[in-house]
Amino acid sequence: MRPLKLKVRGFLTYKNEIEIDFTRLYEKKIFLIAGDTGSGKTSIFDAITYALYGEVARDIDQNSLRSDFLNESDSYTYVDLVFEVDGKIYQIERIPNQIAKKSKPGQNIKTSVTLYDITSEKNIISEKKTQTDKKLVEIIGLDKNQFTKVMLLAQGEFQEFLQAKSDDRTK
Repeated sequence: MRPLKLKVRGFLTYKNEIEIDFTRLYEKKIFLIAGDTGSGKTSIFDAITYALYGEVARDIDQNSLRSDFLNESDSYTYVDLVFEVDGKIYQIERIPNQIAKKSKPGQNIKTSVTLYDITSEKNIISEKKTQTDKKLVEIIGLDKNQFTKVMLLAQGEFQEFLQAKSDDRTK
């Protein structure tokens, strides 16, 4: 799985819409996501994990993914990821549970998800959570637990790894 573009709005530490074009970094072969504490580095990985699996990797309330920096008049929160697997390009859009703002004040916006194959043209693969979640595991070849262990190691777990005894790190 190779992320190509990530777009988020109102997700965790990001109030405004941001877009990261990973393709601009690939010619360097290796790149670093760096910044001050609280600048949103981990939120980037959370957004990728949320897009793919409907949950973030960290131990946080999965119903509190809407940024605390937003107020009731701000637009809805979403995560949109374009990624490539085996030469095929997919797009996944997820909207977490949240209180509706301008369009339906006070009403809940329910979680929604849409998975597209955009290899040649934009075709919907699935709009149902259970079906989409199964399809993504099939496409990527990893479930959420495997993905977070293989593709990224959450900060708390990395700290645990660093402080572990040599035998435990080897395992």
